[in-house]
Amino acid sequence: MFIGFYTTGPEKGHRHTHTVILLHGRGSNCYEFSQEFLASKACKCADHPQSLRSLLPGIRWVFPSSPATELDGAIYNGSQWFDMGTISNPNDTAYIHTDGLKGSTELVLDIIAQEEKLISHEKIFLGGFGQGFVPAYMAYFLKGKRFTGLIGLCTWLPSDAFGEIKWNLEAVRNIERQERSATPMFIAHTYDEDVFRVDEGRKVRDTLTQKTRGAVEWHEYEHSRHSIGNDDIYDFINREIFTTPRRGNVR
Repeated sequence: MFIGFYTTGPEKGHRHTHTVILLHGRGSNCYEFSQEFLASKACKCADHPQSLRSLLPGIRWVFPSSPATELDGAIYNGSQWFDMGTISNPNDTAYIHTDGLKGSTELVLDIIAQEEKLISHEKIFLGGFGQGFVPAYMAYFLKGKRFTGLIGLCTWLPSDAFGEIKWNLEAVRNIERQERSATPMFIAHTYDEDVFRVDEGRKVRDTLTQKTRGAVEWHEYEHSRHSIGNDDIYDFINREIFTTPRRGNVR
């Protein structure tokens, strides 16, 4: 299965200190998502808003792209990490293509392995937007190691589908180990999100709070469909770069 990438950073004259791997949503691609994400501004200086890339110059940004062609037997014809048939009922496991989800998760694990040749896994943020968070989430658990942070934006988790995927014994042990980790997590959603509604985001927050010992930072935004708060993302990334992880839930 072919997968493309868009990477940028660190900024000229800055040492590579951390990597952020972010997966796009359904129907998008690495370049489209990266340009939108990195071009939006964070207002840390009210008179001179800056992009996340400028505010975090030591980061290498990695944006993978899902398969550009239709998955075998897929109902939806656009790019996607796995087929889910319809978004009207995202938790209907009858429409979740578990083989596609497993394959995309393994691809994300390969991406992480490539980045680990450049920097420690403890200096990698992992996450995704919409559907892209799902294989990122699974890769996080299967890796069985601590990351700097986990980021989920306007997303949901098809938890029942996870139980239908057959992992090997080592993978199962890694999942159990990761549930005891303390990786900080940033989960955000908008009220007017019409792909995965805000209630799904709240379920993600609650699931991660229950399954892990990591601090779960939750944000809800009133507008800007399919977008997130760059100020909050900057604060989360910047804080986790320079501080040790905390335990407990932050809301």
